[in-house]
Amino acid sequence: MGVPILNLRLGMHTVILAHVAFSVAYVVTVVMARLRTYDPALEEAALDLGASEYGAFFRVTLPYLAPGIAAAAMLAFTVSIEDYVITSLVAGVDSQTLPMAIYSLARRGVSPVLNAVSTLVVAGLGTVVLVSERLRSR
Repeated sequence: MGVPILNLRLGMHTVILAHVAFSVAYVVTVVMARLRTYDPALEEAALDLGASEYGAFFRVTLPYLAPGIAAAAMLAFTVSIEDYVITSLVAGVDSQTLPMAIYSLARRGVSPVLNAVSTLVVAGLGTVVLVSERLRSR
């Protein structure tokens, strides 16, 4: 089974393509919001002080955009992990993602495996939030 027009078989690569396709809008929106407040004079000052174009980008522009990029990445991850429907449509029979595994476990009833997976997901995301807050407060 696949997409007959593109001659593409369903699998993990189609899942990744689909999630990238619908996450791009969220990422562009968040990063563009951060970019609107960027003052180009900062990069010009770095260039005037002797930095190369790449050096100015990596030492001035990228650190300025880093919070927006991190927020966009977290938003894209959240939207991607939550969207079961698109994943189930493009996954194929031989690939299974974490949301699909959780859904199949939940359909059979609450089990210790489902509880353990949920605990690991909540603990992992809680750790990411705490680390990002710690980095933000510096």
